[in-house]
Amino acid sequence: MVIGTRGSGKTSLVQYASSLDEASALTEAEIGSKVVSVLVRCGGMKSIAEFCSACIDRIKGELETKDKIWSAAKGIFDELEIDTGYIKLRAKDPSANPTTEFPKTLKKLWSNKLSAKHGALQLLIDETDDISTIPEFPGFIKNLIETVKERPVANIQLVVTIVDEKLSTVVSNHRSFPRVFHVATLGPLSESELEAVVTKCLSDTAPRVAIGPDALRFLKVFTAGIPNYLQQFCHEAFDVDTDNSIDVMDVLNGAHGTNDVRGSFDILWEKHFKQMYAEDIKSPYKRKILHTLALMEDPATNGQIS
Repeated sequence: MVIGTRGSGKTSLVQYASSLDEASALTEAEIGSKVVSVLVRCGGMKSIAEFCSACIDRIKGELETKDKIWSAAKGIFDELEIDTGYIKLRAKDPSANPTTEFPKTLKKLWSNKLSAKHGALQLLIDETDDISTIPEFPGFIKNLIETVKERPVANIQLVVTIVDEKLSTVVSNHRSFPRVFHVATLGPLSESELEAVVTKCLSDTAPRVAIGPDALRFLKVFTAGIPNYLQQFCHEAFDVDTDNSIDVMDVLNGAHGTNDVRGSFDILWEKHFKQMYAEDIKSPYKRKILHTLALMEDPATNGQIS
């Protein structure tokens, strides 16, 4: 389970992990077997059934590109019916449902026979903001992990990314959920890491672009070391620069925007914060706070609001 704030690099990390099976010689040497990596983006998903169907569809698409393994897997997919996000057997078993059928399908796909050709499945689940708040989701994932750990299933690794602010909701729905994972937390870049990243990226430009120490200091303040924010502020500062030397005014103009360049603040507001704050202000808890403030005769201080 990869935990981090918005923009901390969770998606970049799983995108990199999903490309590992392209270098099968490396993965085989590293972990002793070839890997089928499947990246499932859950943005906007509203049900477990939709999640299961998307996983099956992505796994199918990935296996179809691998001739050796597809010949063994095709018969298993022929037994499935995927209908409007609901996985069920072709026999139309009335008791079939996504919670039970998805783990069964994984067990069939990664039986000993199939794993001899491609020994490991790496299932990467990203953009879980919506689906992680479904009360049944953590219990379903925990059951999935426990099911695929049973023999004769081969090596299956499940990687889930989650925004740190959503973790408390997941834990409240299933307290033991995090304990089935190895947890990795992505924190902000240190000052030395931030300087190294910026310097390395600018050194690859043609012609080479330099950056002054004061401009770096402003980037540290604006980005708080969050990789995606750093990428955005550097991108806009680079765009407004005209002399191949990024200074404080380039950073400021890139942040606020010019006639030709949209500002980093506006871009990040749209990408990360607009929806988050809109959801937050509509929550019952925040509505209570706003209602209480509305009844007060004098303006409330920040301390009173907190």
